[in-house]
Amino acid sequence: LVEALVLYLVKNGYNGEKDIAVLTPYLAQLFLIKKALEKRLLLRIAEKDLDQLERERLEDGLSQGTEKVSTYFINESLSSSVRVSTVDNFQGEEAKIIVLSLVRNSGSADIVDQPIGFVSSLNRINVMLSRAQYGMYIMGNANQLKLQSDMWSRVLASLKEKGLLGPAYDLTCQTHNDYHVSVKSAEEIYRISPDGGCPRNVGLACHVGMSVPLHATRMMLSTG
Repeated sequence: LVEALVLYLVKNGYNGEKDIAVLTPYLAQLFLIKKALEKRLLLRIAEKDLDQLERERLEDGLSQGTEKVSTYFINESLSSSVRVSTVDNFQGEEAKIIVLSLVRNSGSADIVDQPIGFVSSLNRINVMLSRAQYGMYIMGNANQLKLQSDMWSRVLASLKEKGLLGPAYDLTCQTHNDYHVSVKSAEEIYRISPDGGCPRNVGLACHVGMSVPLHATRMMLSTG
């Protein structure tokens, strides 16, 4: 779902150097996100994260389409740039849109009783929720976060009150204002809007915008 959402946003014009950042607390998940996106986009990854991947034997050097932030290697064949980072190595940075993946499980109900570890750290939560300039999307197990952290419980209560927590993304066409559709999976995003546009597009510059809510056993947040 992270991959589909990022590609969707890129197709809607968020493809500049500091437009999108994908954050995760987990090094192993950073590796999986990198593998999913690196053939489609130019990824900008901090040297600290790359060094940690190599130390954990998750990465054998740089793959094509990956850029160390400190060296700014440019791959001319990939025009869209996305920052991918662990939360700890994104302190002091910002992006227009943050996609935050807190997914720790496959959605099983019994996971909610398991501790969330350093994801409950107030300092890390502050970094996670304060890096977006325009908007933010969070995917994770909302019930688990609510039960395991007082801070996340308050954050989720605020999102729910504002209608920003739910089982699906709402997409709205910027040209056809009456076109609305909800998507719950990557497959639905690819099927409904494979080019980032609206199915009614007949030679028009027609784009489907992401109107916020999202997921609750995956979940979503917007700062905008």
